[in-house]
Amino acid sequence: MTTQSTPVTASVLTDVHALKLIQRDLPPPGPGEVRVRVEAVGLCGSDLHYYHQLRNGEAIVREPMTLGHEAAGVVEALGPAAASDKDHGSNGLRPGDRVALELGTPCGTCRHCRRPGSLQYNLCPRMQFAASAGPPGGVSNSMSFELGALVEPLAVAVHAYRRAGLAAPAADDTLDVDDDGRPQPKNILILGAGPVGLLCAAVCRYTHAQQAKAGHTTAPSPHIVIVDIVQDRVNFATDNGLADVGTVIPTELLGAPAAGSNGVVSDPFANAKTMSARLLAQTGNGEPFDVTFECTGQASSVQTGIFATVSGGRVVIVGMGQPAQLVPIGAASSREVDIVGVFRYATDYPEAIRLLRDADAEQLAHFNKIISHSVQGLDNAAKAFERASKPYDDEGRLVLKVMIKP
Repeated sequence: MTTQSTPVTASVLTDVHALKLIQRDLPPPGPGEVRVRVEAVGLCGSDLHYYHQLRNGEAIVREPMTLGHEAAGVVEALGPAAASDKDHGSNGLRPGDRVALELGTPCGTCRHCRRPGSLQYNLCPRMQFAASAGPPGGVSNSMSFELGALVEPLAVAVHAYRRAGLAAPAADDTLDVDDDGRPQPKNILILGAGPVGLLCAAVCRYTHAQQAKAGHTTAPSPHIVIVDIVQDRVNFATDNGLADVGTVIPTELLGAPAAGSNGVVSDPFANAKTMSARLLAQTGNGEPFDVTFECTGQASSVQTGIFATVSGGRVVIVGMGQPAQLVPIGAASSREVDIVGVFRYATDYPEAIRLLRDADAEQLAHFNKIISHSVQGLDNAAKAFERASKPYDDEGRLVLKVMIKP
């Protein structure tokens, strides 16, 4: 237990493209808290939105803000309630343990927090996100800090998988149907091959592989089709076995259709219908997609997902993009295509850590490859943000997940 404040250096966003290093005094950990020395932080799409626009959807930066919530590090000190014999915490943590940080602190009293199993605490209206350390998840001492930081976006993908109804079975159960009693998906569509899209593909692929190895499912591995606007991202997914087929969206099908000679757009969903027809030709059995993970947040992509998904299927909205969109709700309603949202995660860290812990050498190598770049030092944080904002670095290498090692 420590009772002294600790001086730390923080990188703070003060304006568009303006990061400043400042000194802060970190108070000693309080009851039930631990102090963690951060060793690696991944840059998320939301961080990039704040860096370039001072906003992410409806959230607006109104005061200096420290970015970065994909974090892993080492426990340095325990608060009073966490300390016990030999300085070992009652929460199972002790100084020197490696942890992945879930940086959300829910109120614990609202209807979402009190739901049995705490399955909706991510929707807590009084959530303090990245303001103070939430419950850390212990990771293996053999796991790199970069992989530990990847736990946060991987937990988003795990949450998306569960929201799709594809929960893992009990240890003594066999799972060949989803949570609603439907057969496990044969065709899965992933729109967007950035880090989150790739992690969604990895969760679908590796969860099935690990279930099959354990004898929990006899269903064949799903046929995964992934889509992006960057050819090398698509190639990364297929070359590393995360998808069976990769497709690049043609330039002419991006965005809304052009108006005719009379200045009128006859069908605002024409491009999405054309793109969905092309994707349906790439499924494993000629049938529509059972589940679609939309990981871009772009209107045309959401539209494509709805048209490409089978009647009675599910479109999972993972990407946070345009807050107001034109959506073919009639096409979804008349075919009973469920549209479900994903907001961060809830109780998904243990499963994300388990996926990494139980990954074989090949799977672990693929996770490591998603971490394409690492930048050393907070004084180089601006360089990390600029690098993460472009599809390629100055040497022409593909940029996926960028890490900062303070």
